[in-house]
Amino acid sequence: MEIEKASFPKSQAYSRRYFEKYYKEYPEGFIIANNRKGVVGYAIGKPKNGEAEIISLAVKPTWRKKGIGTELTNFLIDHFKENGAQEISLDVRTKNKVGIVFTKN
Repeated sequence: MEIEKASFPKSQAYSRRYFEKYYKEYPEGFIIANNRKGVVGYAIGKPKNGEAEIISLAVKPTWRKKGIGTELTNFLIDHFKENGAQEISLDVRTKNKVGIVFTKN
């Protein structure tokens, strides 16, 4: 929750209930990156009618630009492809330049 609050405006941050909902629905799609000091990033994704969706992704501000978000995203993409997803979507805010560049690759 700390990473969520630090990464998104208050009006767009997901609640604990939202995280719990997705974890209960599809725990395999709830991925975290951690180090010796704790969680530094997360990604949430779920399959949807033969496709898949990356719902949320965030990295602790002090750990950004180290490839963690890319690793989390690639992990989910590989997971969904291995499970038959032909298409994977990720909604990105128009101001998220890093996310837009990633989704074009």
